[in-house]
Amino acid sequence: MYVVSMPSDLLDYNSILPYFNDHFSYDDESGSCTRIKVSRGSSPVGSVVGGSGSSHIKISHNRNFYLLHRIIFLKLHGHLPQIVDHINRNCRDNSASNLRGGSKTENNYNVSSQEGSSSKYLGVTWDKSRGKWISGIKVNYKRVNLGRFNDEKEAAKAYDKAAIMYRGEWCNLNFPPAP
Repeated sequence: MYVVSMPSDLLDYNSILPYFNDHFSYDDESGSCTRIKVSRGSSPVGSVVGGSGSSHIKISHNRNFYLLHRIIFLKLHGHLPQIVDHINRNCRDNSASNLRGGSKTENNYNVSSQEGSSSKYLGVTWDKSRGKWISGIKVNYKRVNLGRFNDEKEAAKAYDKAAIMYRGEWCNLNFPPAP
C-alpha cells in the first residue's frame, strides 16, 4: 500500500512534539538526535536520526514525515516561524546555534552562487556587450543596479556592501569576515 504524506508545511508540528520528547534525545550543541525509545517499525535505541544523505532530516510518525529542524526549533523556542533557516546552509546541521526563524524572503537571501552563472560571486554577472562586470541586488522584488566594474572582485565587494545594508543578518556575503 502506498501512503501519501501531507506536505510538511501543512502538518501540525505541535502534535509531534510529545512523541519527539518521549522517543528522542537532542543535543543542542552538536545538533544530533538519538533514539531513546523504540516504537513499532522504528530504528533501535541508540541509533542516530538522519544517517547519511544531503537533504533535510525527517522523522516519520503516524504515516507523516516531519522535518527535524522544524521540530527542534519548536522544542527550543515554543513557536514555529514561517521558515526555519540553516544559517550555514547545511540542511543536516541542526545545532541550536545554526537554526533561526524567518520569512520565505529572508530565507531566499541565504543562498549560494548559482552553478553555471557567469560569475563565481553572488550578485555579479558578465555584460558581454560592454565587457564589464555588473553588480546588482534584489530589494523588495526589484533589481537595484550597483554599477559596472572592470574587476569581478570589485563588483562582488559592491554586492557585499549592499547585502549588508539591505539584508542585515540574513545576507550571504562573497567575502565573509574572518571569525
